[in-house]
Amino acid sequence: MFVPAMSVGNLYEAIVPVESQGDTERRQALHKAMWQVLVKLTGDSAIVDDERAKSLINEAQSYVQQYRYLESTGDDSVAGLRLWTGFDSAAVNRALQRLGIATWGSERPATLIWLAVDGEGGRQLAGMEQAAQYLDPLTRQAQERGLPLLLPLMDLEDTTRLSPADIAGGSISTIRDASERYPADVVLAVSLTGVGGDNISARWTLLSEEIGNDSWSSDGDSLEAVLSAGINRLADMLARHYAPRTFAGEATRIELTVNAINSLDDYARAQRYLAGLSSVSQVDVVAARPGHVVFGVKATGGGEALDQAIAIGRTLRPDNSGAEGGRSYRLLP
Repeated sequence: MFVPAMSVGNLYEAIVPVESQGDTERRQALHKAMWQVLVKLTGDSAIVDDERAKSLINEAQSYVQQYRYLESTGDDSVAGLRLWTGFDSAAVNRALQRLGIATWGSERPATLIWLAVDGEGGRQLAGMEQAAQYLDPLTRQAQERGLPLLLPLMDLEDTTRLSPADIAGGSISTIRDASERYPADVVLAVSLTGVGGDNISARWTLLSEEIGNDSWSSDGDSLEAVLSAGINRLADMLARHYAPRTFAGEATRIELTVNAINSLDDYARAQRYLAGLSSVSQVDVVAARPGHVVFGVKATGGGEALDQAIAIGRTLRPDNSGAEGGRSYRLLP
């Protein structure tokens, strides 16, 4: 079953730890919050070094729409006082356009996370209910980087098809087969060792048809640091592949042909998908012929951003068979 890319919310929100509710502390925290938001919007973890972005960070307070303080409770996995900030999305977007900074749309590749933990009880797979202490740092860092995560059900089918040893050994074929039931664009298998000690290690195995397979390791003396390092590397890789690299200015009109449209339902699905992309403000029909439709799309970010947004989803795929130049896609079943 093919599904569209996952749309990410909370791109204009950030949570920053603070020591107090004083004015000076809040102003400093707002700078950090704006930096977090810019990292999510651009996909660039080094955006703070961009001279153009420094003006937004320094003027963060003028873009605040609302804020509130969060105090830890017995159920919180993060201790201490935190400042939640929601920035004005329209104002931030206008500033980014004025500064010529390219942004990544809200359509992001969904990443399925498999986690194997070698702890006191031996090596085991961690699911949504069994291992909040491991999954919470992963999801928090993914939220900070604007990445949507999927967690496996860890039911009988999952535990039958995949073992902790498969993850520890980076068994590509076994991990891929076990992941087929989930609507993920990217699969990330993580094997944790040394949990509970001061020498924690994680081995990461990445599976992706779009950007290829890869593996790496992260080490440290805290679980949070080890898991955050791995997610940051994933986010940087995905941003390099999917996020626009250059600013394309105002919205432009682009024509593209969608093949394999053989019914009204096919047409409606293609039109609905294109209209739902965050960079698209308008979709109309230029021409309709047996088997394909030419759409006119008004998109912010230009053709590059549109192509990258479509590449993430599972609704259209590039298809130049019989095409006479221009953008051509095939509607997937």
